[in-house]
Amino acid sequence: MRVAIVGAGGVGGYFGGVLSQAGCDVTLLARGDHLAAIKARGLKVETPDGDVLTPPVKAIGLAESLDPCELVIVAVKGWQLDDAIPKIHKLSKKSSVILPLLNGIDATDVLRAGMPDRQVVYGLCGIISAIKEPGVIRHIAIDPFLTFGVESDSKIPQMSLEKIKAALDVSGVKVELSSNIQLALWKKFLFICPLSAVTSIARATIGKVRSIPETCELLHQCMDEVISVGQACQIKLTIEHRDEVLRMVANAPEDGTTSMQRDVTGARPSELETQLGAVIKLGKKHAVPTPALSFIYGALLPQELAVRCEESR
Repeated sequence: MRVAIVGAGGVGGYFGGVLSQAGCDVTLLARGDHLAAIKARGLKVETPDGDVLTPPVKAIGLAESLDPCELVIVAVKGWQLDDAIPKIHKLSKKSSVILPLLNGIDATDVLRAGMPDRQVVYGLCGIISAIKEPGVIRHIAIDPFLTFGVESDSKIPQMSLEKIKAALDVSGVKVELSSNIQLALWKKFLFICPLSAVTSIARATIGKVRSIPETCELLHQCMDEVISVGQACQIKLTIEHRDEVLRMVANAPEDGTTSMQRDVTGARPSELETQLGAVIKLGKKHAVPTPALSFIYGALLPQELAVRCEESR
């Protein structure tokens, strides 16, 4: 299967690498020094057990062309999604499947609005990974998994979904075709959004957040707000789901960080709007208070606006 990966960072680079290693025809859409390094020396994927994969992956820049692929995996940051749509459209055709692997909950809706003639599914993944240096992806923690699916009334053929699952299965990553993809998305969001918020405002690792009672309590408050907003959106989140997520937090690496935290501390544009902003907007829509998330959002917003202003110059 021919696969295009839009966004070759920690997530896109990892999944593109393992799919290529397994025999898929993969092309990464990258930029800057990362693109130059992959073209010059290839891609390396470092794993927690010390293995180093060197998959035979191709890479192109934004201005380069590529014939449409059967599967397009979208792994850009939330704030980059709108700008990526024209390229995603060119990399796909009407029979292609577009699979977003972003941290938020509205990526599929954004893509469908921008490409109504394309088959866009819902998707999420679990992995802690990052670009270690140009051309090198470091898989830090979490056994990688990938989940995707569609609504019960979707017009995307089941055969297309099964074909995509079969192609992804060869990577060795745990892949699930979910029958309740909205709940799966919100369960992932219940993990990543509150943790991103608290690690970013505290400038602290996951280990520090869970070890300090007051900071851990703030994490609990943010989780409860996500649950309340999700329930108002007819998502059947429960306290049991929160407890499940807290067990994941407890098992995360002591020095683990979130991608949003790394962007905030590195003074780069972050997913503040597509994570915290999304919950706050939905909370207002459904009259659900979000005081903890709103406070953190407001505290982080001045830097976010300044960084985006600098980025646009």
